[in-house]
Amino acid sequence: MNCHSGGRTLIEFNDYESIYGRRAMVKYVIENKLMPPWSLSEHTGPWIDNPSLSSKEKEMILKWIDEGLPYKNKNLKLFYPHKTETIKNPDYVIKLNRPVEIPATGFIPYERLISVPNFTEDKYIKEIEYVTKPKVIHHILVFTLDKALLPELNTLPTQNWYDKEQIITGWVSGTKKMTIQSKDVGIRIPKNTAIIVRIHYEPIGKKIRDTKTLIKFKFYSSPPKYVLFWGGTFDEKLNIPPFQSDYKSETYYKIKKNMILKGMSSHMHLRGKSSSISIQDLKDNETEIFNLSSYFFNFQRAFLLKKALKIKKGYTLICRNYFDNSANNPANPDPSKNVKKGLHIEDEMSECYFKFLIPLF
Repeated sequence: MNCHSGGRTLIEFNDYESIYGRRAMVKYVIENKLMPPWSLSEHTGPWIDNPSLSSKEKEMILKWIDEGLPYKNKNLKLFYPHKTETIKNPDYVIKLNRPVEIPATGFIPYERLISVPNFTEDKYIKEIEYVTKPKVIHHILVFTLDKALLPELNTLPTQNWYDKEQIITGWVSGTKKMTIQSKDVGIRIPKNTAIIVRIHYEPIGKKIRDTKTLIKFKFYSSPPKYVLFWGGTFDEKLNIPPFQSDYKSETYYKIKKNMILKGMSSHMHLRGKSSSISIQDLKDNETEIFNLSSYFFNFQRAFLLKKALKIKKGYTLICRNYFDNSANNPANPDPSKNVKKGLHIEDEMSECYFKFLIPLF
Protein backbone atom coordinates (compact mmCIF):
# COMPACT_ATOMS: atom_id res chain seq x y z
CA MET A 1 0.00 0.00 0.00
CA ASN A 2 2.97 2.30 0.47
CA CYS A 3 3.50 2.08 -3.31
CA HIS A 4 0.03 1.34 -4.69
CA SER A 5 -2.12 4.11 -3.20
CA GLY A 6 -2.34 7.87 -3.08
CA GLY A 7 -1.43 8.51 -6.71
CA ARG A 8 2.10 7.12 -6.43
CA THR A 9 1.68 4.54 -9.24
CA LEU A 10 -0.67 3.89 -12.15
CA ILE A 11 -2.09 0.75 -10.48
CA GLU A 12 -3.79 1.55 -7.18
CA PHE A 13 -5.34 -0.64 -4.50
CA ASN A 14 -7.45 1.89 -2.63
CA ASP A 15 -10.35 -0.43 -1.80
CA TYR A 16 -11.46 -4.06 -1.92
CA GLU A 17 -12.87 -3.89 -5.45
CA SER A 18 -9.60 -2.59 -6.89
CA ILE A 19 -7.80 -5.64 -5.49
CA TYR A 20 -10.50 -8.14 -6.45
CA GLY A 21 -10.52 -6.95 -10.05
CA ARG A 22 -6.75 -7.49 -10.31
CA ARG A 23 -6.51 -10.71 -8.30
CA ALA A 24 -5.12 -12.74 -11.24
CA MET A 25 -2.41 -10.14 -11.85
CA VAL A 26 -1.53 -9.99 -8.14
CA LYS A 27 -1.17 -13.77 -8.03
CA TYR A 28 0.97 -13.80 -11.17
CA VAL A 29 3.47 -11.13 -10.05
CA ILE A 30 3.86 -12.71 -6.60
CA GLU A 31 4.36 -16.24 -7.94
CA ASN A 32 6.90 -14.99 -10.47
CA LYS A 33 8.70 -12.75 -7.96
CA LEU A 34 8.00 -9.61 -10.01
CA MET A 35 6.49 -7.73 -7.09
CA PRO A 36 7.48 -6.34 -4.68
CA PRO A 37 10.38 -5.32 -6.94
CA TRP A 38 13.59 -6.82 -5.61
CA SER A 39 16.08 -8.46 -7.95
CA LEU A 40 19.10 -9.00 -5.70
CA SER A 41 20.13 -12.62 -5.21
CA GLU A 42 19.60 -14.13 -1.77
CA HIS A 43 23.26 -15.16 -1.41
CA THR A 44 24.26 -11.48 -1.13
CA GLY A 45 23.44 -8.99 1.59
CA PRO A 46 21.46 -8.76 3.83
CA TRP A 47 20.22 -5.41 2.58
CA ILE A 48 18.45 -2.43 4.11
CA ASP A 49 14.86 -1.73 2.86
CA ASN A 50 14.39 -5.16 1.28
CA PRO A 51 10.62 -5.31 0.52
CA SER A 52 10.60 -8.99 -0.48
CA LEU A 53 7.80 -11.16 0.84
CA SER A 54 8.68 -14.01 3.16
CA SER A 55 7.55 -17.54 2.28
CA LYS A 56 4.85 -17.27 4.95
CA GLU A 57 3.59 -13.95 3.57
CA LYS A 58 3.45 -15.33 0.01
CA GLU A 59 1.59 -18.42 1.19
CA MET A 60 -0.94 -16.30 3.08
CA ILE A 61 -1.69 -13.95 0.16
CA LEU A 62 -1.90 -16.70 -2.46
CA LYS A 63 -4.16 -18.79 -0.20
CA TRP A 64 -6.47 -15.77 0.22
CA ILE A 65 -6.66 -15.29 -3.56
CA ASP A 66 -7.30 -18.99 -4.21
CA GLU A 67 -10.15 -18.98 -1.68
CA GLY A 68 -11.88 -16.12 -3.52
CA LEU A 69 -10.66 -13.20 -1.41
CA PRO A 70 -13.02 -13.52 1.59
CA TYR A 71 -13.50 -10.25 3.49
CA LYS A 72 -15.02 -8.87 6.66
CA ASN A 73 -15.43 -5.22 5.68
CA LYS A 74 -15.80 -4.69 1.97
CA ASN A 75 -16.06 -0.91 2.39
CA LEU A 76 -12.80 -0.53 4.29
CA LYS A 77 -10.62 2.11 2.65
CA LEU A 78 -7.07 0.93 2.14
CA PHE A 79 -5.32 4.22 1.47
CA TYR A 80 -1.88 4.24 3.02
CA PRO A 81 -1.03 7.78 4.15
CA HIS A 82 2.27 8.82 2.64
CA LYS A 83 4.21 11.56 4.36
CA THR A 84 6.39 13.46 1.94
CA GLU A 85 9.19 14.77 4.10
CA THR A 86 10.73 18.04 3.08
CA ILE A 87 13.54 20.18 4.40
CA LYS A 88 11.65 23.24 5.63
CA ASN A 89 14.66 25.31 6.69
CA PRO A 90 17.57 24.23 4.48
CA ASP A 91 21.08 25.40 5.31
CA TYR A 92 21.94 25.77 1.63
CA VAL A 93 19.98 25.70 -1.65
CA ILE A 94 21.14 25.40 -5.26
CA LYS A 95 18.63 26.67 -7.86
CA LEU A 96 18.46 26.92 -11.64
CA ASN A 97 20.13 30.07 -12.97
CA ARG A 98 17.41 30.44 -15.60
CA PRO A 99 14.41 28.53 -17.01
CA VAL A 100 15.50 25.47 -19.01
CA GLU A 101 13.63 24.71 -22.23
CA ILE A 102 13.50 20.98 -22.99
CA PRO A 103 12.57 20.31 -26.64
CA ALA A 104 10.11 17.59 -27.64
CA THR A 105 12.82 15.55 -29.36
CA GLY A 106 16.56 15.50 -29.89
CA PHE A 107 19.48 15.82 -27.52
CA ILE A 108 20.40 18.72 -25.26
CA PRO A 109 23.75 19.14 -23.46
CA TYR A 110 24.00 18.84 -19.69
CA GLU A 111 22.70 21.83 -17.78
CA ARG A 112 25.56 22.85 -15.50
CA LEU A 113 25.11 24.84 -12.31
CA ILE A 114 28.08 26.33 -10.48
CA SER A 115 27.60 27.37 -6.87
CA VAL A 116 30.33 28.95 -4.74
CA PRO A 117 29.19 28.85 -1.10
CA ASN A 118 32.36 30.37 0.45
CA PHE A 119 32.23 28.12 3.51
CA THR A 120 34.94 29.01 6.04
CA GLU A 121 34.94 25.46 7.45
CA ASP A 122 34.14 21.97 6.19
CA LYS A 123 30.42 21.19 6.07
CA TYR A 124 28.87 17.74 6.53
CA ILE A 125 25.58 16.99 4.77
CA LYS A 126 22.88 15.37 6.89
CA GLU A 127 19.99 15.49 4.42
CA ILE A 128 19.54 16.20 0.72
CA GLU A 129 16.26 16.89 -1.02
CA TYR A 130 15.79 17.03 -4.79
CA VAL A 131 12.80 19.00 -6.06
CA THR A 132 12.62 17.85 -9.67
CA LYS A 133 10.61 17.16 -12.79
CA PRO A 134 11.47 13.45 -12.83
CA LYS A 135 9.78 12.65 -16.15
CA VAL A 136 12.25 14.79 -18.09
CA ILE A 137 15.35 14.35 -15.93
CA HIS A 138 17.57 11.38 -16.71
CA HIS A 139 19.89 12.00 -13.77
CA ILE A 140 21.55 14.65 -11.61
CA LEU A 141 25.16 14.50 -10.40
CA VAL A 142 26.65 16.78 -7.74
CA PHE A 143 30.41 17.30 -7.41
CA THR A 144 32.82 19.44 -5.42
CA LEU A 145 35.74 21.21 -7.10
CA ASP A 146 38.62 23.23 -5.73
CA LYS A 147 37.73 26.89 -6.29
CA ALA A 148 41.22 27.52 -7.67
CA LEU A 149 40.30 25.36 -10.69
CA LEU A 150 37.14 27.29 -11.60
CA PRO A 151 38.88 29.46 -14.25
CA GLU A 152 39.81 26.26 -16.10
CA LEU A 153 36.34 24.72 -15.92
CA ASN A 154 35.32 25.64 -19.47
CA THR A 155 38.64 24.79 -21.11
CA LEU A 156 38.38 20.98 -21.01
CA PRO A 157 35.70 18.50 -22.13
CA THR A 158 33.37 17.38 -19.34
CA GLN A 159 34.71 13.83 -19.21
CA ASN A 160 38.23 15.08 -18.46
CA TRP A 161 37.12 16.61 -15.18
CA TYR A 162 36.21 13.40 -13.37
CA ASP A 163 39.71 13.06 -11.89
CA LYS A 164 39.58 16.67 -10.60
CA GLU A 165 36.04 16.69 -9.21
CA GLN A 166 34.74 14.59 -6.31
CA ILE A 167 31.20 13.27 -6.66
CA ILE A 168 29.19 13.74 -3.46
CA THR A 169 25.63 12.77 -4.38
CA GLY A 170 23.22 12.13 -7.24
CA TRP A 171 19.65 11.47 -8.29
CA VAL A 172 18.35 8.95 -10.85
CA SER A 173 14.88 7.72 -11.76
CA GLY A 174 13.56 5.36 -9.11
CA THR A 175 15.41 6.87 -6.15
CA LYS A 176 13.85 8.88 -3.39
CA LYS A 177 13.91 12.63 -3.64
CA MET A 178 15.19 12.78 -0.07
CA THR A 179 18.45 11.18 0.95
CA ILE A 180 18.88 10.97 4.72
CA GLN A 181 22.17 9.67 6.04
CA SER A 182 22.42 7.77 9.32
CA LYS A 183 23.22 9.91 12.36
CA ASP A 184 26.86 8.76 12.28
CA VAL A 185 27.46 9.43 8.57
CA GLY A 186 27.73 12.64 6.55
CA ILE A 187 28.91 13.84 3.15
CA ARG A 188 31.76 16.33 3.30
CA ILE A 189 31.84 19.61 1.42
CA PRO A 190 35.38 20.91 2.03
CA LYS A 191 35.88 24.60 2.61
CA ASN A 192 37.22 26.57 -0.35
CA THR A 193 35.38 24.36 -2.86
CA ALA A 194 32.70 25.05 -5.41
CA ILE A 195 29.66 22.81 -5.92
CA ILE A 196 29.10 21.68 -9.51
CA VAL A 197 25.69 20.27 -10.50
CA ARG A 198 25.08 18.55 -13.84
CA ILE A 199 21.48 17.90 -14.89
CA HIS A 200 20.79 15.56 -17.79
CA TYR A 201 17.38 16.29 -19.34
CA GLU A 202 15.71 13.76 -21.65
CA PRO A 203 12.98 14.87 -24.15
CA ILE A 204 9.64 13.06 -23.76
CA GLY A 205 7.80 14.00 -26.97
CA LYS A 206 6.54 17.42 -25.94
CA LYS A 207 8.15 20.70 -24.98
CA ILE A 208 8.74 21.15 -21.26
CA ARG A 209 9.92 24.22 -19.35
CA ASP A 210 11.75 23.61 -16.10
CA THR A 211 11.76 26.53 -13.68
CA LYS A 212 11.57 24.75 -10.32
CA THR A 213 14.33 22.16 -10.04
CA LEU A 214 16.45 22.77 -6.96
CA ILE A 215 18.53 20.92 -4.37
CA LYS A 216 18.24 21.53 -0.63
CA PHE A 217 20.95 20.70 1.88
CA LYS A 218 20.81 20.28 5.65
CA PHE A 219 24.13 20.16 7.53
CA TYR A 220 25.22 18.60 10.81
CA SER A 221 25.89 21.05 13.64
CA SER A 222 29.10 19.11 14.43
CA PRO A 223 31.18 16.61 12.40
CA PRO A 224 29.79 13.03 12.28
CA LYS A 225 31.76 9.86 12.97
CA TYR A 226 32.12 8.80 9.31
CA VAL A 227 32.35 10.54 5.96
CA LEU A 228 30.55 9.01 2.98
CA PHE A 229 32.89 8.72 -0.01
CA TRP A 230 31.74 7.82 -3.52
CA GLY A 231 33.78 5.78 -5.97
CA GLY A 232 32.85 4.48 -9.39
CA THR A 233 33.82 2.55 -12.50
CA PHE A 234 33.05 3.68 -16.06
CA ASP A 235 33.39 1.71 -19.29
CA GLU A 236 34.69 4.36 -21.70
CA LYS A 237 35.18 1.76 -24.48
CA LEU A 238 31.68 0.28 -24.33
CA ASN A 239 30.80 -1.22 -27.73
CA ILE A 240 27.72 -3.49 -27.92
CA PRO A 241 27.30 -5.38 -31.23
CA PRO A 242 23.90 -5.52 -32.98
CA PHE A 243 21.48 -8.28 -31.91
CA GLN A 244 23.74 -9.28 -28.99
CA SER A 245 21.50 -10.59 -26.17
CA ASP A 246 24.08 -11.04 -23.41
CA TYR A 247 26.93 -8.60 -23.88
CA LYS A 248 29.28 -8.26 -20.89
CA SER A 249 31.03 -5.06 -19.82
CA GLU A 250 33.73 -5.48 -17.14
CA THR A 251 35.38 -2.65 -15.22
CA TYR A 252 37.56 -2.46 -12.09
CA TYR A 253 37.90 -0.28 -8.99
CA LYS A 254 41.23 -0.64 -7.16
CA ILE A 255 41.15 -0.13 -3.39
CA LYS A 256 44.01 2.22 -2.52
CA LYS A 257 43.57 2.12 1.26
CA ASN A 258 41.54 0.17 3.80
CA MET A 259 37.87 1.05 3.23
CA ILE A 260 34.43 0.24 4.63
CA LEU A 261 31.89 -0.55 1.87
CA LYS A 262 28.33 0.43 2.81
CA GLY A 263 26.42 0.41 -0.49
CA MET A 264 26.57 -0.01 -4.24
CA SER A 265 24.56 0.41 -7.43
CA SER A 266 24.83 -0.03 -11.19
CA HIS A 267 23.76 2.31 -13.97
CA MET A 268 22.82 1.41 -17.54
CA HIS A 269 20.23 2.58 -20.05
CA LEU A 270 17.47 0.80 -22.01
CA ARG A 271 19.55 -2.27 -22.91
CA GLY A 272 20.63 -2.91 -19.32
CA LYS A 273 19.93 -6.53 -18.39
CA SER A 274 21.68 -7.51 -15.15
CA SER A 275 24.66 -6.62 -13.01
CA SER A 276 27.10 -8.16 -10.55
CA ILE A 277 29.89 -6.88 -8.30
CA SER A 278 32.64 -9.04 -6.81
CA ILE A 279 35.57 -8.50 -4.46
CA GLN A 280 38.92 -9.85 -5.66
CA ASP A 281 41.54 -10.34 -2.93
CA LEU A 282 45.34 -10.23 -3.21
CA LYS A 283 45.40 -13.91 -4.26
CA ASP A 284 42.88 -13.26 -7.07
CA ASN A 285 40.08 -15.08 -5.24
CA GLU A 286 36.65 -13.63 -6.02
CA THR A 287 33.59 -13.28 -3.78
CA GLU A 288 30.35 -12.02 -5.31
CA ILE A 289 28.71 -9.41 -3.08
CA PHE A 290 26.05 -7.99 -5.45
CA ASN A 291 23.93 -9.76 -8.06
CA LEU A 292 21.09 -7.84 -9.69
CA SER A 293 19.31 -10.41 -11.83
CA SER A 294 16.94 -7.94 -13.52
CA TYR A 295 17.85 -4.34 -14.28
CA PHE A 296 15.08 -1.80 -14.87
CA PHE A 297 16.00 1.67 -16.12
CA ASN A 298 12.92 3.27 -14.50
CA PHE A 299 13.63 1.71 -11.11
CA GLN A 300 17.20 2.51 -10.20
CA ARG A 301 18.38 2.76 -6.63
CA ALA A 302 21.40 2.44 -4.39
CA PHE A 303 21.47 -0.74 -2.31
CA LEU A 304 22.73 -0.43 1.26
CA LEU A 305 24.17 -3.28 3.28
CA LYS A 306 22.86 -3.93 6.78
CA LYS A 307 26.42 -4.81 7.79
CA ALA A 308 29.16 -2.86 6.07
CA LEU A 309 32.11 -4.76 4.56
CA LYS A 310 35.73 -4.06 5.44
CA ILE A 311 37.87 -4.10 2.29
CA LYS A 312 41.66 -4.09 2.42
CA LYS A 313 44.14 -2.04 0.46
CA GLY A 314 45.07 -3.77 -2.79
CA TYR A 315 41.72 -5.52 -3.21
CA THR A 316 39.70 -4.90 -6.38
CA LEU A 317 35.98 -4.40 -6.92
CA ILE A 318 34.93 -5.94 -10.24
CA CYS A 319 31.81 -4.59 -11.93
CA ARG A 320 30.16 -6.78 -14.57
CA ASN A 321 27.19 -5.28 -16.38
CA TYR A 322 25.21 -7.25 -18.97
CA PHE A 323 23.20 -5.85 -21.88
CA ASP A 324 20.43 -7.17 -24.12
CA ASN A 325 20.67 -5.52 -27.55
CA SER A 326 18.35 -8.05 -29.18
CA ALA A 327 14.80 -7.79 -30.50
CA ASN A 328 13.64 -9.76 -27.44
CA ASN A 329 14.26 -6.70 -25.28
CA PRO A 330 10.99 -4.69 -25.48
CA ALA A 331 12.76 -1.50 -24.32
CA ASN A 332 15.42 -1.71 -27.05
CA PRO A 333 14.94 1.19 -29.49
CA ASP A 334 16.97 -0.43 -32.29
CA PRO A 335 18.52 -3.94 -32.04
CA SER A 336 20.36 -3.47 -35.34
CA LYS A 337 22.41 -0.60 -33.92
CA ASN A 338 26.01 -0.90 -32.77
CA VAL A 339 25.76 0.82 -29.39
CA LYS A 340 28.55 2.79 -27.74
CA LYS A 341 28.84 4.95 -24.64
CA GLY A 342 26.82 8.14 -24.88
CA LEU A 343 24.77 10.58 -22.86
CA HIS A 344 21.52 10.09 -24.75
CA ILE A 345 19.06 7.50 -23.45
CA GLU A 346 19.28 5.62 -26.77
CA ASP A 347 23.03 5.28 -26.26
CA GLU A 348 24.38 3.27 -23.34
CA MET A 349 26.39 3.56 -20.16
CA SER A 350 28.06 0.87 -18.07
CA GLU A 351 28.85 2.13 -14.59
CA CYS A 352 28.99 0.91 -11.00
CA TYR A 353 29.02 3.17 -7.95
CA PHE A 354 30.24 2.42 -4.44
CA LYS A 355 29.50 4.10 -1.13
CA PHE A 356 32.42 3.91 1.28
CA LEU A 357 32.57 4.98 4.92
CA ILE A 358 35.77 6.67 6.04
CA PRO A 359 36.35 7.33 9.77
CA LEU A 360 36.66 11.06 10.35
CA PHE A 361 38.62 10.81 13.57
